[in-house]
Amino acid sequence: MRLEHQNNTHPRLLRKQALGDDIGNKGRVRKQRETPKGSRFVGATHLDEEQKTRLSQALEKKQIGDEIGRQIFIGALEYQLSAFGQQLKRRVEPKQKPRRRNPALEETLQGIVEKARLLSGLLRDLPDVSKEGLIKTLAAQDQLGRDYDEQYLCELGCEIHRLERACTAAAAENEPEEPTEDPAPSRDFVAKLAGIFSECFELEPTADENAPFSTSLAILDEVIGVVIGHDPDFLADVLSSERG
Repeated sequence: MRLEHQNNTHPRLLRKQALGDDIGNKGRVRKQRETPKGSRFVGATHLDEEQKTRLSQALEKKQIGDEIGRQIFIGALEYQLSAFGQQLKRRVEPKQKPRRRNPALEETLQGIVEKARLLSGLLRDLPDVSKEGLIKTLAAQDQLGRDYDEQYLCELGCEIHRLERACTAAAAENEPEEPTEDPAPSRDFVAKLAGIFSECFELEPTADENAPFSTSLAILDEVIGVVIGHDPDFLADVLSSERG
């Protein structure tokens, strides 16, 4: 059954009267009791309007829920962020998708590095007499009639050395990133969100990478800036524990 949004409801937002709204026999609403000091209940962490809009639009783009369901989900999310706020880790740098290793490219780049290092060394150690002969041969073979000198060989060696450094850097970028572990506190947070997700959108949370629940967590991670585990293996373990 679709859950309906009421502005003053508890963050779980089930179809009930707001806490403290007890209708008397005479139709009067009793005043809500004030929360005593030291209460174990926490107030909701309010997201700013930009974050709410981005969340709602991203969920809509992925066709997750309707407008009412999305607003209810965001309201419940604010409450859970308060409950787990001291545990969740803030993401400082935007996370990048892990790179896949390309062995063939790595082998090619490494081959260029080795040969460029060898060639630049041979040019540098070439005797002066041999340099003069090489310069004359280069000029004789140039179809444009250009002249060559020792400075050309020096600059050529520098360019080869630059190629070596560039290939070394490219080979390093080809190495896969170390997988980052999901912080332990996010396990309970994700478990709570799974229940909320099911109630708000009437969808069963699954661990599939492109499934609605996993997609929702990735959206929250990006918009809110906290580290939320949404790796398929991690989600499968969390969801199986909840069902068990």
